[in-house]
This record gives sequence, C-alpha cells and structure tokens, in this order.
Amino acid sequence: METGCYSLHRLKHRAVIAFIIVFSLLFYILCIHIYYYNRTLGVIGILKNVDQQLQQKVLYDLFTGSIDIEDGKYVLMKNGYQFSGRYFIFFDSFIIGISIVYLTIMVLLFRIYSSFVKVKINRIEKELDYLKTETEHFLFGTKIVRDNDYKECNYLLDRLEQRVHDMSLTNRGELDRMINFHQNIIHQINTPLNTIKILVEYLCDEGKIEKEYLDNINYAINKASDLTHIYLKISKFDSGKVKYSFERIELFEMIEEIYLALKIYADYHQVVLTNKCDDSFIYADAIWIKEAIENIVKNCIENVGKRREIIIKSKTINEFTEIIIDDGQNYNNIENINFERFESSQSGIGIGLHLCKQIIETHLGDILVTVSSTGGLRFVLKIPNKPQKMKIKFCPYNR
Repeated sequence: METGCYSLHRLKHRAVIAFIIVFSLLFYILCIHIYYYNRTLGVIGILKNVDQQLQQKVLYDLFTGSIDIEDGKYVLMKNGYQFSGRYFIFFDSFIIGISIVYLTIMVLLFRIYSSFVKVKINRIEKELDYLKTETEHFLFGTKIVRDNDYKECNYLLDRLEQRVHDMSLTNRGELDRMINFHQNIIHQINTPLNTIKILVEYLCDEGKIEKEYLDNINYAINKASDLTHIYLKISKFDSGKVKYSFERIELFEMIEEIYLALKIYADYHQVVLTNKCDDSFIYADAIWIKEAIENIVKNCIENVGKRREIIIKSKTINEFTEIIIDDGQNYNNIENINFERFESSQSGIGIGLHLCKQIIETHLGDILVTVSSTGGLRFVLKIPNKPQKMKIKFCPYNR
C-alpha cells in the first residue's frame, strides 16, 4: 500500500510531465498560427493592385470560409503547378522545420527531466539505504558512523534514538523491580523445598522412609525446583536481561554432554538416550541452546513411557542445521503440543517448551513438532550454522 507522501511524490512528477507536454504543445500551435497568419497577410497583400471589387470578394470568401478547394487546384493546374505546388503547400519547409525543432526540444526536455528524476531517485534510494543501515544500529551488531551528507535522515535518526533512549530509561526501573520480585518468589519457594528435601533424607537415614519413596519424593522436589528456575529464566527473557556469547559448537559433543547431565533422570524413567548426530555444527550460545535442547529431551523423557528410546539426529541444510529429536511414543494428538506459556500439555504447565521457543527464535531459528514415521513425536529445531546479526545494547548518539 502506498503512503500519502509517496502518492504525492508521484503526483508531482506526473504534474510536471503534463505541464511540459501542454506548454510545449501550446507553443508549437502558437508558432504555426503566427506563421499562417503572416502568410495569409502576405497573400492578401498581393491583391493590392487588383480591382477593389475583386479584393472585396476574395476577403469575403476568406473570412466566411466559403473558399472552394477545387478552384485552388484548378488555378495550380492552369499555371503548371498541379503536383509541385500541392507538394510544396503540403510539405511546407517552415512547418517541417519548426516540427523538427519542437520534437528536438521535447526530447531534450524529457532527457533533462529524466536525468533529474534519476538523480532524485538515486538520492532517495541512498537515503533509504542509509536509513535502513542506520536503523540496524538499534537492532543488530554492526557499528555505523553517521554521514553528514544526510542531515535530514540524521535528524530523524536522532529523534528515534532519543525516543528509544527515553523509553529504555523509563522501563529499566520497572524491569529491575519485576526481576527482583520474581527472584524473591522463587527464593521463597525453594527455601521450603530444600527444607523438605533435607528432612526427607534425614527420615530415610533413620529408616522411617523406604528408599523407593525417597526417590519419588526427591524427583517431585527436583521437578518443582526446575520449574522455578525455568520461570526465572523466562522472566529474564521478558525483561531483556539475557546476554549471549555466540560460538561455533560441535553438535555431537554437545548432545553427549546433555545426555550425561540427564542420565540419572533417564535411568529413573527407564528411557534410553541415543545420539546419532553427524559432524554438523551450529553457531549459538552454548549455555542457552543446551538449555533449550535439554528441556525438550526432559519433556520427552517424562512423557515417552518406560523402556522407550529417544534419538537425536542432525543434518545440515544450507545456512541452517536441523536437530531432530524423536521420542518414539505413540502420541496421535499433536495439537496438544504447544509452545505458549502456561498452556497445559500432556504433563506440566508448558513453561519449559515456551522457554525453548524463546531461545530458538532469539537465535533466529525455528522449532516445530511433527509425527515421525514410527508414530511418535518429532521435534525439529532449525538453528543457524553461521554468524547472524543479533540485537545489541542501545548507545546514545553524540551529536
């Protein structure tokens, strides 16, 4: 959809072209009119030596438009100008000359105007490119220096920077208060959980609780503690407090580290973890991308059932590496799998998958869920394997 400014700009160009055409055409018609006016006066002047009655007749026929063309052809033929005379009248050298001059002037005017328009368009395109490049200064990690040739653009950019800076100052205190509030809530939750865990271990040592019950209680406590940590991480994402350190990561080795961290968790659920990744690599923040994959694998472990196998594979497609997680469970209702916060899934309240989606999208990747050939769930993570432009901290421009 065109903006009002762009439509007005196009209208101005059309108005200029229309004015040039109309003005030049009027000038052309005026020149022809003056030529025939003078020529008609010259023909009338020839009659000065003839009888006045004949002069009156000729003038009357001329003014009333009652001149017979056939009579003119007859006079030309009688005096031997049947073809040459008519040719000379039709192809008048003056008319041809002024027409050539008119067309030449029109071509020159259009060429000059086209050159002017091209210069203007190039200027606008450069300004748009400059604005686009400078706007990336707010969003991406490319440091750009102001160009004084674009003063109007710099003025708009300065206003934009100042506006962003003022808004960031206004929101910074509120975001800090929100983070502190979440941290206090999580601390208040973890404190009684740790107390319960210590008390249960003491009762187990005293022989008042069986080992099997101790494992179940510890599992429930650890799961609750994990949820609080995930909730805190999501709040950091929402407040923009997350900082990344991107590096080239060998995928096979990273999956091995994730499996090692989840080995006890998988053994408790009697789930086998298999790593079939190739020599693919990704370009990401190691801590956060491991957090995302670990959350998905945890979700699969909890829902796949006992004596199942979770397989992670990988493949490279152009600038992205796909990480494929198959859990092998019989799960047909794929619509229940979602990545929205606090939306219930098969188990849990959905904040783990929501965090995964935030991490993957912040890496300029994508995540989706499909049904594998064996009927189980398949999580597909598309993550860049080359450096990507990422958001940077705002730095005020010193004018």
